[in-house]
Amino acid sequence: MLIDSVRGIKEFKSKDVYPIRPDQVPLNGESAGASTFGIREVEKNAGHLLSFFKSKGLWCEFTIEELRHYYKIHAWAPNTMFYGLIGMYEHLSENGLQCYAPDHPYVIIDPDGICCITEDFIRQCMRAQCMLGQSAWI
Repeated sequence: MLIDSVRGIKEFKSKDVYPIRPDQVPLNGESAGASTFGIREVEKNAGHLLSFFKSKGLWCEFTIEELRHYYKIHAWAPNTMFYGLIGMYEHLSENGLQCYAPDHPYVIIDPDGICCITEDFIRQCMRAQCMLGQSAWI
């Protein structure tokens, strides 16, 4: 397992693994959990990404094309798959246009187009489990 300077997690089947496994992280329908990422659209994207990792059984690195293919299998719209997960985003609400910026990105894309999730992504997903009163590591 590699964890780089910005805490990107890249597991490999034959190496060490991150202590929290994808199958331990709750998935609420298509969402990562109630109010863990802020708005419904980001919850949904996080849930889709979590579903991808659950299907792999590990927190592996991936390409945009791999994730796009997974989205097509599930008939999800790939044009917003990273919305709210890689940096600042805007959201139109009843109060007008608002900007949100997570403290750290949840997905990192390197110059070669290889993506990985960050520890913050896993921790944020695990907050839903804590909100439901279940034990978790965060």
